[in-house]
Amino acid sequence: LDLDKMGFESIFKEIDYEKDNCLSLEEMTRDGVIYIVRNYSPLMQFLNDQSLDGSYDSDFQSLIEKNKKLLELKRNGIYSNVFLKFLTSNKINYPLSQLDLGFPRIVFPHHKIKEITTQLEKEFDTQEDCFRRYLSPPHRDLNRPHYNRQFNMWWAFHDVSKEESLVFFPNVYKSRVFPYMSNRQLDANAHAQKLSEVTDEYSYEQFGLGESHQVALKKGDFLFFNSEHYHCSPKKVTRIRMSCEMRFVDKSFDNNDHYQKNSFYYLKNHETINDKSGFFLQKKFDIMSKYKQEEVFNRLDDDLKYELISNNKLKFTLSWLKKFKIVLSFKSFYFLEKLKNIPEYSFFVFLIDLRLKKLSSDFYNNHFNFDHNPVNYFIKGHHAFNQPYPYLYAEKIAKKLELLSLEANRD
Repeated sequence: LDLDKMGFESIFKEIDYEKDNCLSLEEMTRDGVIYIVRNYSPLMQFLNDQSLDGSYDSDFQSLIEKNKKLLELKRNGIYSNVFLKFLTSNKINYPLSQLDLGFPRIVFPHHKIKEITTQLEKEFDTQEDCFRRYLSPPHRDLNRPHYNRQFNMWWAFHDVSKEESLVFFPNVYKSRVFPYMSNRQLDANAHAQKLSEVTDEYSYEQFGLGESHQVALKKGDFLFFNSEHYHCSPKKVTRIRMSCEMRFVDKSFDNNDHYQKNSFYYLKNHETINDKSGFFLQKKFDIMSKYKQEEVFNRLDDDLKYELISNNKLKFTLSWLKKFKIVLSFKSFYFLEKLKNIPEYSFFVFLIDLRLKKLSSDFYNNHFNFDHNPVNYFIKGHHAFNQPYPYLYAEKIAKKLELLSLEANRD
């Protein structure tokens, strides 16, 4: 991106949620536009309702309680539900789009991280927490070949100044660049802590990613950007920060577990009825009556339906006709293909194969396109391609991957 000609103002666009519904995923992908969404009232209401805008000091017991609350909200899918309204209002809640559960973080000032986290680990014992042991070095969340586009939403639970906010390096948005002295042995996603230690004393300029940019956010504001933007934690912070990020995939046939996140769910599962999302109800499924189970099951999308069927969680009986309807209703050929492996569905293999052919053909023709993403990752020394691909079109896809790889690795 030539920001000397374009200017930061054309990359960072402010929109007011109460007044504007004009964002474009195509613009974000093609031009690297980063939206600063102001006055997102569902987020503001959520923060006020949860009393998550208090003071953030280093009182260990207080931090432990906040950590517990943040994780509970994540496990119940609350963050996802808050941002589902944003996707819906902007008409980007496509079929087969997914939203993860969010990743809340408690980040300490740069010079106090080791001291505070060491003390916290003595105070409590947990398998999972929000405390960051290091500042995130510059990285791209989506740094491998992928069929779909992915976008991040980032916000703080309180006001943050410009110096405390996420750091972007928009000059290299469309560039295949490797920071840290071109050391391709270190991957910012796989070796983030090591890179953080190596670059502990680096200034933003020393990362070699061009000019850095930050923007102040008020409570209720958030950043929305393509996951291929290089970004990192701010270094010039003097107080504890509580923030959260979420990832949105605009169309996805699989469950994204190759990202080792295991927290993506189709949007329909995050929709609420009587203040309860399908995702939340599915977690309570075991203790429901068979009548309540059937009601909830009918609300769920492919991923959660498959999970319940494969784990034998249903107390009610699925008749032949209901199974037939399930096969016809599945929109994801990834989960439809998995359904073939369940003995109870062996009778429907022929029908499933017909559906697979149609669904994978539609996806291959309409969405299988690496041009969806601005950077071609088929380059030696970086991520191998490990995403599942459309079942019935393996030969075509293998050929396309071979051609792309040859082109990318040409001397």
